[in-house]
This record gives sequence, structure tokens and C-alpha cells, in this order.
Amino acid sequence: DLLCSCYKGSDPETETWMARHKINIMRAGPNMGENLKELVKKGFHIMFSNHNIALPKTRFKEEPEIFALRDGKRIPDQLCWNHPKVAEYFIKHFTRLCKQHPELEILSLFPADNRNYCQCPKCSGQTLPDLWFGFYMKIVNGVKASCPDKKFASIAYQGYQLPPESTDLRSLDLLEYCQYERCYVHKLEACRSNQNSMKRIEQWKKKNVRLGIYGYEFDIFTPSSLILPHYNMLADQLKTFRDQGVISIIPEIIPLNTYKKTSPSPLQSNRLGYYVYAALMNDPDAEVQKVIEDYCRTAYGKASPSMIRYFSALDETWGRMKIHLTHYGLTPHGVAEKFLLPELIAKINKLFAEAEKATASVSDAEERKRIGKELATEKKVFQAWHDIYLQDRAAKSSVTIPQAVKKGNFSNAAHITGFDAGKQESYPTELWMNWDSEALYVKAVCHDPKMENLKASSRKYDRRLWETDETLNIFFSTPEDQKSGTYRQFTVNPAGT
Repeated sequence: DLLCSCYKGSDPETETWMARHKINIMRAGPNMGENLKELVKKGFHIMFSNHNIALPKTRFKEEPEIFALRDGKRIPDQLCWNHPKVAEYFIKHFTRLCKQHPELEILSLFPADNRNYCQCPKCSGQTLPDLWFGFYMKIVNGVKASCPDKKFASIAYQGYQLPPESTDLRSLDLLEYCQYERCYVHKLEACRSNQNSMKRIEQWKKKNVRLGIYGYEFDIFTPSSLILPHYNMLADQLKTFRDQGVISIIPEIIPLNTYKKTSPSPLQSNRLGYYVYAALMNDPDAEVQKVIEDYCRTAYGKASPSMIRYFSALDETWGRMKIHLTHYGLTPHGVAEKFLLPELIAKINKLFAEAEKATASVSDAEERKRIGKELATEKKVFQAWHDIYLQDRAAKSSVTIPQAVKKGNFSNAAHITGFDAGKQESYPTELWMNWDSEALYVKAVCHDPKMENLKASSRKYDRRLWETDETLNIFFSTPEDQKSGTYRQFTVNPAGT
């Protein structure tokens, strides 16, 4: 398991506990902390990692020829991985880094976080996995020549998520497979999404690499400050991955300092989830219910019986949802009413009342105050979900879409307004919709007083426009789509692409 570079240190006892429970990979950034040597003594593995195969844009002005060629132009987003200067630069750079930081054990290297890969004749003549991993192995072999004791890792991500066809990766020490397809509601054998993810893992295992998992189980939603009570799901995947020979699990966790003080932080909302993960990393065969009971007895004392039932009810309801949540950064709207069923809300309100009554009967004033503070935090965490539930209920409305008088005529169309752009400065959007036997017709007008400033560079069909341009995105779900939790996305930029 892993701590990201946002980790700024804790008390020595906590660090020792973490190392003993296999939360012991420290993902360090360019500015490595002073306490890394102490962490190594405790059993931490120091990993230099980030989207680190990138150069500053100032270098683009000096040597544009080493950067990616896209649509006939050099761009600073990515590098040309076939240019000899690029490999030469990174071999020298990482060799120097290893010698400056002898405590550094693992170099985890991967490109800038975008898909604007080079299209020069040499690069476009290879599959993306072979293009990236072929370049990567040049760096590995070059650095190992001077630093043979260092370990090397990378990720299976974005355009290079699938295994390369011809690149030999047997000398790779760790490959983190990014689980985009993983459904974070159901157990691994319980849905099609998870079966697709498991097939990808099997493909990688055939490459004879030491496999790790990079997961998004704690940042499913934006904001990621919502409690995610998938405790039995975590237990299932840890046992499965252990049996498959997976050697590391690295969940992405958003740092504490990105949240307002008025909102629960991820560390507050999912503290039981992190504890369950830590306990199961130490013993994947441990019973989840006993782990929850152990946590609750320590955190809630005399109020623990009610809180055990609270967390267990959340876990059971979460796992029964008939929707699939994959990838990360999803909106919780639309999920809240499938998770917070009315009977669950009533049950939880009753459990909180019981817990508060039990806390009031604690004779020791300090203990009573401590438990009361813990309960107040948990009520605040639950309220975040409940607020979204209430918003969803209040926003429910139906619109009848009429049949068009004729194709292209919106005179009798349903007119929908009131869209919220979610920004401090936003302009109105209006939508008209009607239909005939051939199609659903949509007309959208996005009002903006500065149309001349709109960004619309892409001209090719089926590009990821939303990553590069200002766009209109329309999402459709048919009743059949909703059964599987899927949707259809249509995107157009101001250039009509």
C-alpha cells in the first residue's frame, strides 16, 4: 500500500504502525523530505513517482523538435519518445537523482497526464503500448548501467493501459495496472465491468511482470469527501489480488488540504475504510465484521453497538445497489437515492439517537466528550450524503418532449433552461428538444458575450474534445442504459467538430 507525496509526516508511533501493516510505500516527489532515511529504517519503500517523463514548457522554446508532433505542429504537451536526445536527457537526469538520494529504492516513471502523444513517422509506426514501454526500457537500461541496485516501476494507464506486443518487460520490478473498468460497488466476480478488468489483469500476467494495482476506490466521486462504505468489497478484492500474486495495491487518496473546513475531509469520511484496508493488508483473511467491531469499540466505546450496526447497514446497502460505479471523479447525484433508501435513513437516525443516549450515560467526563466528538464527526459525514439525497429529490421533474412539426423546426419543442455551469461567472444555456420517427433533435444555445475567445482547435471527428477545447456535452441515458448504469455522450466544439 502507499502514502502519496502529500504526506507530511506523522508521529513516530503512527509511522511504525503503518509500516507494520504494510502501508509502507512512500511515493515521494521531486522535493523529497528530510525524514526519508528514518522511514527506510522502519521498513518503508521510497518510490520516486509522478507524471515525471515531462519537460518544462520553457524548454519547448529552445528545442521544439524534441516535443510531440500533432497534426503537423510541435506541441509542449508530450515528448517525442523516438528522439535520441529525450532518452539521453532522462537517463542522465534519473542517474543523478539516484546518486543524490541513496535512500531512493524505486523509480516509477510515466509520461505527462494527457493523450497528446507524438504522431511523427517513427512514433505513429508503433502501437502506443510499444511506443511508451519501448522508450521506458531505454531509460531503465540506461540508469541501471550506473545504478544496478535500483528498482523500476511504471503504470498501465490511458493510451498504454494494454500490454505491449513486442517490448520485453521481464526486468520491470513493478507494473501498476490502473483499474478504470473496476466497479467499486460489487465484488470482482459479481458484474461484467469487473470481469473485463480481471481479463486485462490476466493479459498483463502473461507478460511475466510483477503486477501491482492502482485503484480509485476512494476517489469514486467529486467531491471525494463522501463516505464509501464498501468494506466487504475491499475484503473481496484483497483476497483475490493476494491469490493472483499481486504484489502491491496503491489506492488514490485525495489530500486533506484540498477541502474546506466546513466540509468533511476524505480522512474523516473514510477513516474506517482506511482502517479496514490496513487491517486486511496485514491479514487478507481477517473477517471484515470483526475489523469493524474492533474499530468501533475503540472509537465509540459504550456507543459502539449502535455504530457497528450503522456501518454494517451502510456496507450492506452499498453492495446491493443495482448500478455500477467505475473510473473516478463521478458525480454522486443520481446515486444518492439508490444508496440512501428511506428505510435506511430512518434506521440510521434511530442508530445515531441510540449512540448519543449511550454516550450520555458514560460516567467519565473526558471519555464522554471524546465519544461525543467522534459521533458528531460521523453525523456530519453522513449528512453530506443526505444533503445530496435531498437535492436529488427536490430536483426531480419530468419534461414531455413533443413530436416535431417537421425536421429542423423547433417551434413546438420542449424548452429547457436553468442549467448551472458550476462557476462563479457563468452564462445562460438553453436547450430545445423534439423528435420524429427517425431521431431525437436537440438544439442548444450557449450564451457568451465573448464568442471570439472560445477555444476550438480540434478539427477531426472522434477526438477527446473536452480535454482540449470548449465544448457542449450532452449525456443521454435510455431506460435500457440505466439498468446497467451506462450513458451516451455527444460532444461538439464551436468549430462544429
